[in-house]
Amino acid sequence: LKARSASTHVVGPEIQAMPDSYSLEISLTKSKWAPKTVEEIPNVVSRAFETHVTRKDLEPLFGTDHVQKWPISNEEDIATFLAAKSKMNEAFAEKVIKFTVPRGLMPSKWKRKKVKILATGNKVAKYFGEDQVSTRQVEISLKFFDCGHFYMKQTLPGSGALPYQLIFEGTWTQTERGFMLDYYLRYTGQASKKSELDLAIQAIPPTMEGFLAYVGESENYLKGQAPAIVGEDLLCRVELCREPDVVEKTKARFNESDDDVVPAPAESSPEPVLRERRREASASPEEPRVTHPSTSVPKPPKPQEPPPEAKDAKDAKDEEPIWPAALGLALFLLLVLFFSWNTWVERTDETRVDDW
Repeated sequence: LKARSASTHVVGPEIQAMPDSYSLEISLTKSKWAPKTVEEIPNVVSRAFETHVTRKDLEPLFGTDHVQKWPISNEEDIATFLAAKSKMNEAFAEKVIKFTVPRGLMPSKWKRKKVKILATGNKVAKYFGEDQVSTRQVEISLKFFDCGHFYMKQTLPGSGALPYQLIFEGTWTQTERGFMLDYYLRYTGQASKKSELDLAIQAIPPTMEGFLAYVGESENYLKGQAPAIVGEDLLCRVELCREPDVVEKTKARFNESDDDVVPAPAESSPEPVLRERRREASASPEEPRVTHPSTSVPKPPKPQEPPPEAKDAKDAKDEEPIWPAALGLALFLLLVLFFSWNTWVERTDETRVDDW
């Protein structure tokens, strides 16, 4: 098992307190998934935490409905656990598989909404939105990082001083049409929760993925699927709007928590990261280009260059000699002198005749 290096997760001075308590599990009910063999369980954990985990690292394994436990060591134990009737209220009935937390699997000083589990890079984009899911309004905040991970936070507004909140982490891939999201982890963002049921970090099986497509030609609006945190459906439809890259350092619109404090703008904008990935996706023949004539905005035509003859004529016009103007001025002065001299001669002759 590979341990994460100490430099992988940066911890600020304001979060040097004891790390948060947690347990690890796989929710069969929420993910609508059930293992067929015991070996599928470490495979799901390995995928979720992006490291190799063996069955021995996780043992002992057991299934539970949060009331009773069923040890799991073979396929027969899995079948017995899945067939057992839950002793919880039907509205809260849930079956999960719990296991030992391997050493080095989680960041050593992890705290909810302070230290991310998977993302280690710089943020390149943030989107937000508010949609109707089942019978509730859900606020969604989605951040993309240049390391290839995303951080999604869903909140139920109006559910108390500390509203109900779930966080999803995973990987994103940009295509010519939008973003493909693979969900790896799910956990609550409420650090005040004390029960093991609320503090569990869930490894998500490879059954949950969603696609967020561009609306028109712009990357500022996305529409697609995201995990549903209310209701019975696994996914729900959402519409997201991109947050400006350069904003004031203030609280974001979601949840007034430290996790949403917008950092000071960097010296170089991260916008080229998304554009570069989109260009790479457009160069691949596997992903056809999809256009939206109804929403796309035509680009204005580029001004045409004048023909070479016109440019030469204009240059020649600008470079005309000034000697004709100088010649005209000289002739004008000669005429003025001539008429002045002629007038002076006539007046002189008249004066002589008068004297005579």
